[in-house]
Amino acid sequence: MKNFTGVYELESDSQTIYEALGISEKRSDEIIEILEKCVKKHDTVSSTFVEIWSNVEHPNEFAYAVFEYGVKMGTQKTIHRMIGDLGKK
Repeated sequence: MKNFTGVYELESDSQTIYEALGISEKRSDEIIEILEKCVKKHDTVSSTFVEIWSNVEHPNEFAYAVFEYGVKMGTQKTIHRMIGDLGKK
């Protein structure tokens, strides 16, 4: 794995998470593609994150990928809960 050290400042006037992390919209799309490929390839969170880490260029890109992973998994969990709740009525 890559070894990064340092402090990375967030842009305070940004409108999106990726902008705040200094990531362009194009690179954001690329990171989401990397994330989707890694999720399909691995069946554990840790192996997915290791694969993502090896495919990004900066710690902020990794942070963004982890954020998007959480959004995706949280959304799926919410949808499954809602479907389950509908079945109980």
